[in-house]
Amino acid sequence: MANILITGATGFIGNHLARFLVERGDNVCCLVRPRANTEPLESLGVSLVRGSLEDRESIAYAMRGVEYVYHLAGLIAAVRRSKQMQVNGIGTANVVWACARQQTVPVMVYCSSIAASGPTSRERVRTESDRPRPVSRYGHSKRAGELAAERAAHRVPITIVRPGIVFGPGDRELLPVFHTLRWLRSHIIAGLRPPPLSWIYVEDLVRLLVAAGEQGRRLPPVTGSDASNGQGCYFACAPEWPDFAQFGRIIRPFVQRPHAWLLYFPEPFPWIFAGINEVRSRVLRQPPHFSIDKIREAIAESWACSPEAARRELDFQTSASLADQFQTTVRWYQEEGWLKAKRGDSKSGDGVGG
Repeated sequence: MANILITGATGFIGNHLARFLVERGDNVCCLVRPRANTEPLESLGVSLVRGSLEDRESIAYAMRGVEYVYHLAGLIAAVRRSKQMQVNGIGTANVVWACARQQTVPVMVYCSSIAASGPTSRERVRTESDRPRPVSRYGHSKRAGELAAERAAHRVPITIVRPGIVFGPGDRELLPVFHTLRWLRSHIIAGLRPPPLSWIYVEDLVRLLVAAGEQGRRLPPVTGSDASNGQGCYFACAPEWPDFAQFGRIIRPFVQRPHAWLLYFPEPFPWIFAGINEVRSRVLRQPPHFSIDKIREAIAESWACSPEAARRELDFQTSASLADQFQTTVRWYQEEGWLKAKRGDSKSGDGVGG
């Protein structure tokens, strides 16, 4: 039984992590925003501390007596770039500061993103030792968090986990894609040659995060983005890299649309649509989920990352094929009413992927 703090526990990944840790008997405390909906966490019986990543003292208070800190809180999208950097970069630095302040310094696991590492060429698969080259605002903000962790590695034992696209029961980010396929019978793809993508099922990611905390290598106490040679950092992804078009082909049968259209939008149309959506988001003061930042990532050459370090050092393996996990996700959506099937539809599709 361990004493554990989670930041970002009200989010998709954090909720799954909290449930996993509680079910195995750990004492879990969650740092949550003052107005956050905490009902799912309260049902798990975790301890709650109200605070924010901007308030160092609230982080330090929540961290008292813990052995492991899983830092998951972050912003995927924001109206202002400065806000994203404040949360993902400075917020992570504040968590590191609070760890270093403890009488017994806890192990910290920072859930970053493959966006922090940047894309690679189509001819190769990226590894942890490759120099980070983020191409998006989000990637730069997550890399800022990694640099904050690297600067404190001589004081705090830290491991970085970089997930690919995270999906599974409870995920709302990819849900519109399933809705578009189900109801509009189409799958929209930015560019004519979409890049290979790294994917990770949420329950696999949770197991990897815990393994990284308990068994993972730590960032070396050195300074400089090239000095660690990848030590203390793990890509979290499946050993399959379907691009967004292939993803559409895989999931079409699961939403009872085996012949849905794959619609490719060549440049410059994705940029135009994203720009219009960004203007709309600024007027409404709502974070854009389809933005120029996302197009920068969508037209990159490849996001294929290697899971070999996690397999070798943490004995990590994915629990099933991506096709099976996509199908499990669709079934959960249907059972929860997030993706309703019409009467007469078969919930198992045509049997593809199990």
